[in-house]
Amino acid sequence: DTLRGIGFHLGQFIYLMDAWEDVEDDIRTGNFNPLLSIYNNENTDWALPIDYSLITQKLDSDREKSVHYLINAIEK
Repeated sequence: DTLRGIGFHLGQFIYLMDAWEDVEDDIRTGNFNPLLSIYNNENTDWALPIDYSLITQKLDSDREKSVHYLINAIEK
C-alpha cells in the first residue's frame, strides 16, 4: 500500500511537470493540457503570455500533499 501510494504521487508529479513544460505549446495548438483543464471555466481565456499564478497554486497544493505523503511513508 505504501509503495503504491509513493508510485501514485510520483507519477502525478511527473505528469504535471510534463504538462507544465507543454502548456504554452498546448495553448497555441489547442491540445489538451491537464493544468489548463483544471482552471478552464467561463472566466478563463487562456492566451499567451499566460498567467502562471493559477497553475502554480494547483501545483504547490499537489506538491505539498505528495511530499507530505512521501515523508510519512518513509518514516513508517
